[in-house]
Amino acid sequence: GYVVGVQVAPNDRLAIGFSYRSEIKHELEGDIDFQNVPALLGADPRFQDGPGGARLVTPSVATLSLSYGITDQFRIMADYQQTGWSSMKDVTIKRATGTVVGSEDFSWEDSDYVSIGAEYDLSDAFTLRAGVGQDESPTNDVTRTPRLPDNDRKLYSIGATWNVSQNLSIDAAFQRIEIDSPSIDLPVEAAAGNTSTLVGEFSGHANLFGVSAQYRF
Repeated sequence: GYVVGVQVAPNDRLAIGFSYRSEIKHELEGDIDFQNVPALLGADPRFQDGPGGARLVTPSVATLSLSYGITDQFRIMADYQQTGWSSMKDVTIKRATGTVVGSEDFSWEDSDYVSIGAEYDLSDAFTLRAGVGQDESPTNDVTRTPRLPDNDRKLYSIGATWNVSQNLSIDAAFQRIEIDSPSIDLPVEAAAGNTSTLVGEFSGHANLFGVSAQYRF
């Protein structure tokens, strides 16, 4: 894969940046190992151990960023990001001979992320910042599984920088992620060809804390 980027500053207050990270194609290899196979199926060639693998394509990411200084102390920033999740069509596990062992359909869609934030210099020593964002999920109601019960989410962030000296600075941040409650209504194939339906709802959130320090020699 590759990454390219560019930043343009038409004047002292405005900066525009763009970056693109390409898809990366992975060829995964390993050993297929079945456990707790019922005795009646022990001789079935579909459940025999052996070498195998899968192909996985991680998505491209394109990002456009803007920063504008309202005053020398106050700046606003905005981001738009598109992630090419449509590359994750499925994950199909195959034997070394090419025989399909199993496949999970994702049918994910490209997703958009938008955010806006601001930062304010209280003084040469302290800078405050805050922002909000909306992140679209690539999952959908048809193929969503309990392995990844994801959905659209909102992000709220606050942070600060303390310039202790010309050489040392300390950053701290907090982010709250609120996930829209996803639901699943998924047919599940059971033994003997029977099919049942897994129905349910999920809820979730995340609180992220971060502290970092940088020293310049």
